[in-house]
Amino acid sequence: MHDAYRSRSADTARRLLNNLARTLRKNHPGAAGSLREGLDETLTVLELGLGATLERSLSTTNGIENLNGNIFAASPAA
Repeated sequence: MHDAYRSRSADTARRLLNNLARTLRKNHPGAAGSLREGLDETLTVLELGLGATLERSLSTTNGIENLNGNIFAASPAA
């Protein structure tokens, strides 16, 4: 899953996530179903072809957490 969401290609990410869903299908059918159910929506930001910073900002589900992460990432080490 990590490799899929770090991919710069929506097609590659989709392929990796579908492979994961197939692997999960036998022992974890609920997880496989959930993964497939939201697959297209989770790749929307990647399909827009945005820059890495904007893509990261829009990909988070927690705007405050993202803002804090961006501030700390941009701060010089003390």
